Amino acid sequence: MTITDPSRIARAQATNRLQAIGALFSDGCARIGSHPLAAIICIGFALRCFWWMTHPVSNSPDAMLYLKEADNLFSTGRIESNVCMPLYPILIHLAGENGIILLQIALSTASIYLAYRIACDVWSSKSAGVVAAILMAAHPMLIYYLAFRLTETVFIFFVLLGFAALYRDRIAGAALAFTLANLLRPSLDLVVPAILVAGTFATVAKPTLRELARRLAVYALIYGTLMSAWWLHNYEKYHRFVRLDLGAGMTMIYENNQQFEQYGFDAAKLTPWVPFAQIADPVEQDAAMQSAAIAYIKTRPLAWLRGDLDRATRFFTPSDLSYSRLQKFFSALILIATVAGALASLALVPGWRRRVPLWLPVVFLTALHLSFHALPRYRLPLDPLLIVLASGSLAAWQRRIGGMVNKHIVVPAGQGRYQSAQ
Repeated sequence: MTITDPSRIARAQATNRLQAIGALFSDGCARIGSHPLAAIICIGFALRCFWWMTHPVSNSPDAMLYLKEADNLFSTGRIESNVCMPLYPILIHLAGENGIILLQIALSTASIYLAYRIACDVWSSKSAGVVAAILMAAHPMLIYYLAFRLTETVFIFFVLLGFAALYRDRIAGAALAFTLANLLRPSLDLVVPAILVAGTFATVAKPTLRELARRLAVYALIYGTLMSAWWLHNYEKYHRFVRLDLGAGMTMIYENNQQFEQYGFDAAKLTPWVPFAQIADPVEQDAAMQSAAIAYIKTRPLAWLRGDLDRATRFFTPSDLSYSRLQKFFSALILIATVAGALASLALVPGWRRRVPLWLPVVFLTALHLSFHALPRYRLPLDPLLIVLASGSLAAWQRRIGGMVNKHIVVPAGQGRYQSAQ
């Protein structure tokens, strides 16, 4: 029968259009479901672009230092600051003051994939990889810090790149990535050889001493090659061999002095490095500050222990940025889930060797910052590693909860809705 009523024809056409839209939506959902990683990366990229477009880039004192040293390095051939490594100023010069933010958006997005890949390798589970990617994509501090001209975003990318190569037995690639991270900020310099040794036991069933020596030799060769230009720069500047920078003394003494006991973070009154200004040689000045910090800890152990508790509270504060209640909620939720899942992984005996390389920098940097100087920002490079460590436990909990729910939910025959089996 032919429909001639115009209103009925219009309704039929509208119904057909809705059905077509519904079919397209269903097909799109199916495609997203079959490619969850691509969808997560796209969402993570969109969140990062949205944040960058809606919040203006601001320069902290550290960012101003990097911008200044980028000009110094390429105008005079020297970095004037004693606490600045060279790679980030080089990247600022090459990419430009605004281009560095675009680079950080790209690297932060790529870090989502790297975390997925590492989690898949560590846990032998794609579901763990998806959990890691989701947490990386939605992590508020990882999103916020890409809009600052600071080393965190690029450093995290190179550290994750190093671990991704390590778990695929690409030692040269891992050595290259870890050394580039070192040229950004030398936080992991002392622990990288141990990471490579642990990585060997994680990927080789019975590694020989010869294999361990070969891998360390590859790292030493790449490390020495990439660091040599920096060593020459420092020799010309200080007239002696300086392997990294001279930031250790200031970091160690910042909270380990009697002024900090009295004034806390009051910048107008806290000047623990002033007594060392009379030491003209920067290398000797740095060594003197380190010695003074150690002496303070030895003579006032109870004050140092109280400080450890304060630093632990600061270090594990979910975020040092307060933009909204929603941001605070998600920051706290992700940190709690990540730490709980990572600690739960310690109880899992199978595959423990594959998790040791990730635990080494977590334990090392946590102990270092709790002993000397701690801020939530200093924990940020560890969050992706904790996310990977937690992803296996979180994926297992998700499957367990899903299984419990499915046992109590049925779809009755002939009905298009769920109802309780009870």
